[in-house]
Amino acid sequence: MIAFIVRRLLQMIPLLFGITLITFVIINAAGSPFSDLQFDPRVTPADKERIEENLGLNEPLAKRYVIWVSNVLRGDLGYSLINFRPVSDRILGVMANTLILSGLSLLISLLIAVPLGIYAAVHRNSIIDRLVNLTAVAGYAVPTVWLGLLLIILFSVKFSEWGLYSLPVGGVQDLRGGGGFWDRVEHLILPITALVIPQVAVWLFYIRSNMLETIRQDYVRTANAKGLGGRAVLYRHAFRNALIPLVTLLGLSLPDLFAGALIVENIFAYPGMGRLTVSAIGDKDHTMVMGITLVFAFLVIIGNLLADILYAVVDPRIRLD
Repeated sequence: MIAFIVRRLLQMIPLLFGITLITFVIINAAGSPFSDLQFDPRVTPADKERIEENLGLNEPLAKRYVIWVSNVLRGDLGYSLINFRPVSDRILGVMANTLILSGLSLLISLLIAVPLGIYAAVHRNSIIDRLVNLTAVAGYAVPTVWLGLLLIILFSVKFSEWGLYSLPVGGVQDLRGGGGFWDRVEHLILPITALVIPQVAVWLFYIRSNMLETIRQDYVRTANAKGLGGRAVLYRHAFRNALIPLVTLLGLSLPDLFAGALIVENIFAYPGMGRLTVSAIGDKDHTMVMGITLVFAFLVIIGNLLADILYAVVDPRIRLD
């Protein structure tokens, strides 16, 4: 196991270098972040050249890439081109919010989807199974943007008009009330709901289909024929083997999870990495965009590594070393 982890960590090095190269080339292909200054009558061409020279933007692309990667290896992601604050400080300031939002939504999705998916598979073609399939299709088909706006209109605007308890829709805490644990929970309810609904739909499909395939295997029929209890056969044998492909999907779902958080954070004005990314793109803050992309890529790679390690936990027969 240790040898496998070390080998995977070493494989991450060229992958991360490739990501840095692609990110750097694409971002710089968009042009100079100060190209809009040419339309400002107060800025002369000499001023623009002086700014680019001070920031090193007049250097050849290859040289700038080497300088940027060298700084990244030292833990320096550079400075924002908008407010000149360290990129790493701004990312660390909001990363916890995104990890809490994404982590809780994934946990809640699995807590809902796993028992429903198992029940639907065991009771195939029942009313519950049909309702689960209908709910999964509807949840998967609903656009996240539309779902988020609908939640705001219903649980915040309309509930307030009807005199009911309404939920907050912006930020992570009520600044006027000083915040607190329950205040943070209230601010998370709507964003997490907007992420959980489509995730539950996807997981329901996978869990139900994998359980249906597993409970039809010969070893499950043999276990039932030997007189083992239904729960023992279902959870100890069938579900444990159905978990193996789901572990893979868990690692592969991380990019979609971060992409969904990017949309939801902007809908609910949630101060996370997704909102910071959109703001940096709109401001043409190239340094910030490159730093955020690198951090997201690193988190996805780590997630895939953890998914591979979980193979050994789910099925000891799998030898990773």
